[in-house]
Amino acid sequence: PRRSRCRDLLRSSQYTTHVQELCMEVKEECSGGCGSSVKRKDIEEHLKICPVKEVPCKRCKLMVERRMMVEHNAEACTRRPVVCENCGERVIFDMLGLHKCKVEEKEE
Repeated sequence: PRRSRCRDLLRSSQYTTHVQELCMEVKEECSGGCGSSVKRKDIEEHLKICPVKEVPCKRCKLMVERRMMVEHNAEACTRRPVVCENCGERVIFDMLGLHKCKVEEKEE
């Protein structure tokens, strides 16, 4: 019998399978892509905070690395709110071309 990292006592025939596939104490590289070495038992929690894991933008649904979300929301999201430079009304960025600006209507 051999002991695994989780202290399970295993037959030699079970050891390799246990360590390669089942043991929750074995460290693996983060599947999110950050390169961290994380125990299998902790991977789910790590992925909730992994800075390079892609997550959907709540506004436009585009997949963006978590660490880039603030920048995406401020500068790149097509569904971000912006302010019309003419009238000050808040408009969704990709709807700006369809915006009926109150100031432009008065000028006509």
